Amino acid sequence: MTVTSELCEQPVGIALAALLQDVATELSDLATLAGSVQEALSHCDVSDPPDPETLAKLQGLDRLSQGLDNVGRLMATLPAHLPQDLTVATSALISDRRHSYLRRRAAESGRVESEEAKSRPGDVIWF
Repeated sequence: MTVTSELCEQPVGIALAALLQDVATELSDLATLAGSVQEALSHCDVSDPPDPETLAKLQGLDRLSQGLDNVGRLMATLPAHLPQDLTVATSALISDRRHSYLRRRAAESGRVESEEAKSRPGDVIWF
């Protein structure tokens, strides 16, 4: 079932399975990033060990990595169990500005990530 616009007869929806796969990919990327940050922190040369409260908060990064990975795996399994003609209105995606990168990825033909949406290396500022 594809919804079309009355004015231009163009599809105004995206396949839910494709959207869920994009979300799964994003979650996987975030889990990998969280793991990299965790590893980088372990290589920081700190002369004094952190206090127990700070250590507990730092261990939360491991929980974050595991949670993102678990939810990403769940999202990756869902598309295979959905009807291929099931769509989501793109207007529903456009209303949430915080996820604009997913909208751009979902709307692009061939589902290739744009250069604008990719993260770019930047400066790291130490306080």
